Amino acid sequence: MNQKARRMPTAFRFSLTGFFLASILGALGNANPLHAQRPAPPKAAPKLPPPKAVELITKDGVKLNLAYYASPLKEEGGVVVLLHMFKGSQVDFKSLPILLQRDGYAVVVPDLRGHGKSTTVVRGDREGTIDASAMKRAADFEPLIVEDMEAIRKFLIEKNNNKELNCRKTCLVGAEMSAVVALNYAILDWSYPPLTTGPQGQDVKALILITPPWTFKGLTIKAALDQKDILSNLSFLIINGETDSAHAAGAKRLHQWLERISPTPAKDAAERQKVFARMPKTSLQGTKMLGVAGVSIEKDILQFLKLRIANRTIPWAERKSPGE
Repeated sequence: MNQKARRMPTAFRFSLTGFFLASILGALGNANPLHAQRPAPPKAAPKLPPPKAVELITKDGVKLNLAYYASPLKEEGGVVVLLHMFKGSQVDFKSLPILLQRDGYAVVVPDLRGHGKSTTVVRGDREGTIDASAMKRAADFEPLIVEDMEAIRKFLIEKNNNKELNCRKTCLVGAEMSAVVALNYAILDWSYPPLTTGPQGQDVKALILITPPWTFKGLTIKAALDQKDILSNLSFLIINGETDSAHAAGAKRLHQWLERISPTPAKDAAERQKVFARMPKTSLQGTKMLGVAGVSIEKDILQFLKLRIANRTIPWAERKSPGE
């Protein structure tokens, strides 16, 4: 990919001010449309391929480590990318990758640069290190979007072309810091127009944002939220603890914003609705809500994915990376 293709469009440059994602609440009240669906009948569990440790090299030389859980459904399976919190790692997602894989998804769980095992950068014949503790401003986090996520995209395209998954059915799950990464990357993904030979972007169809802030260390979603035409193509599940006062106010604002773009349909809401909310009665934030009795956000994640990824008819297609 050439340098021009790798840079984010000017409209997506990040300022030190702005606002960021929080949770959708209020208007949905206590009713949860995700739970309105009848549970699917039990089915025999497929044999699951064991997870594989993978090392990618980003365009700027970072050794990006990830865990890859192959889909038992091969090219019929969608993709879920799990993105951790600041100073977190792939282990923060606990048993969620296995639950997703059991439901037929290919799952990618990276350590983003400066986190977990992704702390080495190679420049020529020299090696250096990246430490999340030294990441303090927007410019330190932009490479997560334009470099780390692009390396993951290339990996997914390779697996797609091997008929191991369908990358056109991708959902990003971002917690805290990574919620802003996920949303801004989705906008970047949709900025690549289809080619006459087939799609080259527009793979991200849904986002699950867990305890998203309006802005993170200067990195903001303000420009992303202005892309209304793109946002109307995406589905959202926002998860935020009901007693997490730091993010609750922003959730209402975000809900109103997204509802104006994708209003809840009057009929068949659960089948056609694009914006969902989950507010468990907890003050826990981000991935700390996973695996906690009485919180159960895993169930909401699986139901949302069923509605907005698994149930969608999006045929597999061979792919090329943008710029090729």
